[in-house]
Amino acid sequence: QSGDASVVFHKMDFSTGTDYAVTFNHAYAQYSNENDKLEVLVSTDCGANWTAVFSEQGSSLKTAPPTGQGSSNFFPAVNQWKENFVDLSNYEGEAEVMIAFKGTSDWGNNLYVDDILISNGLRLSVAKENNLVAGLNVFPNPTSNVVNVEFELQNKENVTVSIMNTVGQTVAVNNLGSVSGVQAT
Repeated sequence: QSGDASVVFHKMDFSTGTDYAVTFNHAYAQYSNENDKLEVLVSTDCGANWTAVFSEQGSSLKTAPPTGQGSSNFFPAVNQWKENFVDLSNYEGEAEVMIAFKGTSDWGNNLYVDDILISNGLRLSVAKENNLVAGLNVFPNPTSNVVNVEFELQNKENVTVSIMNTVGQTVAVNNLGSVSGVQAT
């Protein structure tokens, strides 16, 4: 059915942290060539005005081949999901940030959104998005005293590892300098 559907998150305070971002997964298949759309929108005035920070539609939104007109609904397989990263650092310093996910139907197939994470301190995600970091393992998680951080780099890079608590305060910083391969601290 044609129309819009939105999920709006409560106001969040971006005034104290850095490197704010939203990550999420989505899955979608067209029947044939519909132009369904997914947007991530941000408002700093209690929803009076919205700015699109992510927008994909039609064939650029799809994560699986078309199912064919008149066929059954699309249900994604494990390998038919796409991970998305949206940089929200432009909203640092804002005390009242609202984020909305908006789906617009063009009579197409099912669209799924899952694993939404809105957080600060996501510079590592930027590194992963730019193919600088191949893998990351943090353990134990959660931790109360000692934490291990293992990561694999694609190339030789300057690396600083910062550990933050649940309220966004930096509790430890380790500048590893120029490293390559697999590291553990």
